[in-house]
Amino acid sequence: MVPRRPRTTNPFRDALVSAAVVAWLAVTSSAQDRPPTRDEHETDDAVVLHVAAPTRTESLGDGTRARPFATIAHGLEAIRRERARERERGLTPRRIELRLAPGSFELASTLVLDASCSGASPAAPTVLLAAPPGTRLLGARAIPRAARTELTPRDPRRARLPNEAARSAVRRVELRPLEIAAGPFERRGMGQPSRAAPAEPTLGGVVLRLASWPDQGFATAGPVTHVGASDPDSDDGASFRFDDPRIERWVGAREAWLLGYWYWDWADATLPLRAVDPLAHTITLGAGHAYGMREGARFRVLNVLEELDSPGEYWLDTQAEELLYWPTEGSAPGDELLVSTLRDALVFVDGASDVELVGFEFGPTRGVAVRVDGGERVTLDTCAFHASGSHGLVLRGTAHVARRCTFRDCGASGITLDGGDRATLRAGAHVVEDCELLRFARLERTYRPGVAIAGVGQVVRHNRIGEAPHVAILFAGNEHTIEANEIFDVVRETGDAGAIYAGRDWAMHGTVIRHNLIRDVPGTRERNQNAIYLDDMASGITVSGNVLLRCNLGVLCGGGRDVHVVGNVFVDCAEGIFFDARGVGWMKKDLADPETSTLHRRLREIPIDHPPWSTRYPQLARTLTEAFGRPLGSEVSINAQFRTPFGRIEDRELVRVEGNRAFERGLELPREPGAELDVLEIPGFPAIPIGSIGPRR
Repeated sequence: MVPRRPRTTNPFRDALVSAAVVAWLAVTSSAQDRPPTRDEHETDDAVVLHVAAPTRTESLGDGTRARPFATIAHGLEAIRRERARERERGLTPRRIELRLAPGSFELASTLVLDASCSGASPAAPTVLLAAPPGTRLLGARAIPRAARTELTPRDPRRARLPNEAARSAVRRVELRPLEIAAGPFERRGMGQPSRAAPAEPTLGGVVLRLASWPDQGFATAGPVTHVGASDPDSDDGASFRFDDPRIERWVGAREAWLLGYWYWDWADATLPLRAVDPLAHTITLGAGHAYGMREGARFRVLNVLEELDSPGEYWLDTQAEELLYWPTEGSAPGDELLVSTLRDALVFVDGASDVELVGFEFGPTRGVAVRVDGGERVTLDTCAFHASGSHGLVLRGTAHVARRCTFRDCGASGITLDGGDRATLRAGAHVVEDCELLRFARLERTYRPGVAIAGVGQVVRHNRIGEAPHVAILFAGNEHTIEANEIFDVVRETGDAGAIYAGRDWAMHGTVIRHNLIRDVPGTRERNQNAIYLDDMASGITVSGNVLLRCNLGVLCGGGRDVHVVGNVFVDCAEGIFFDARGVGWMKKDLADPETSTLHRRLREIPIDHPPWSTRYPQLARTLTEAFGRPLGSEVSINAQFRTPFGRIEDRELVRVEGNRAFERGLELPREPGAELDVLEIPGFPAIPIGSIGPRR
């Protein structure tokens, strides 16, 4: 915790504050027995309340346009009073709008909308509205221009910078006088819960990067000299050789970290640097890793002052509570510099229903931008999420909606959806539509997708998702609809992954992946990058009418049952389809023991012998008794490959393969609105509405 400066006593000021508090209490207590003051925007069907701009000084205010509330909290309290008055007096509920003035609201703590803020019904919702040209909710502080100083010639850190250009360009911000904590840094990565980031600077809307080496790509670890613990909570980290003389720079590094793919290409971890031995040419990590470490692992060093060598980078000193940063190219001294501060959720909708948040900008912030837990029908419309240190938006409950929102530079996932009940197949009914999600998984690199789907019956449609190191859409559960999304430039840093990915569940029935355009996902057969990847026996899924363009492998099915790959178009891919039979091959040993098998355990958790499972998916009852481990009930049919090899089907006895065509020519894809893609050479091929893919404008 950052120590606060002692306040000086000012009797005159204290008397004024006391008088204002007494007056406000009098106003609010009398307001409990009367409706909010009507202004020119109120109608018989709606109550309209106003919150003043954050730069405007208000002592009281009754929520009218002329005398707006001083804070958002005052506005929410007025909503609670009005809803309570409606209930107590049996009044017809009305729509309540809380309109926030333009400006940047710096939140020192989470803004909470609880159940008492709920709308009365979908026809009488509670609506928080942003005002043009923009209302921002920040978990960050603006840094005054005067607080950004050059390094003095006597500052010892000046000599540690790598070159003269850095010494003249780097600026310093003392965070302690601004009551901003620099840290803490925390371990993060695959298998770990998402964590809040340390302080992150944003300059002119651009998120700066921790000083790192290499600036692009990764270095390669040499032989492992000490394996270390497999417990991520252990401080016993691995040691490895690294013969680059550059490590001499890192000997005295304080609070340095290493981001690495320490064993598998799909499992990242950011771990502390414990020691560097330039004589032995070894690096020692300060924490264990679940999968251990191997020679050839890829890594990058983070937060090393000696590597602050290019514009747009920064270094945090968590002991001195200072920030050193090199401004981005083209930036001006007066450009807005924000430093994130809030570790908890920026906005928390806790059990509320029939609430709408419209037009806001959320972030920067260190943690989750918006978290919705419980309740029904919470809608976020036309909002912008930027530079969250963790997830952008988390939706749990029933029938929540994210519509026409943009997500940029989320530290973890863009959107997380969870709702419904698998035992009864009750749908969560969340919808994500017409959104754009770019550059997610910025800090936590794997299994932090653009959209993460769990539960039953979520819908993800007409979105644009791209520019990320790992998967775009990750799903688990049942009966989801993933359709009409444009996905591009993902899986660009990892392997054994897919742009759309799910895995290891025999009971994953009912999900439909259709009419998506997945493009520009290159790779190699060895690293195994895929457009659609149904891993490790994922079953009961339909993949139909998708267009897969310039991908390494279009569709990889990992031996699942009741998988239908029908009517897809592959253009300029290295390979079209690979449907393997791993359940009777390399994975057979993993299925042999029901007590240790993840697939067996997940199947036992589902009441497949009782309705609605027994009536909707009766074939699940035969999973363990008929063609065990084989892809029974699956098909690959009427797919079209243009300049793309068809691929491989390992179990042609059980996988029905028919009506597929491979063409030596290429294919120009129509993209004008309303365009359809048909392959007339294939009888029965269903036209793909390619002109409707992506966000609808």
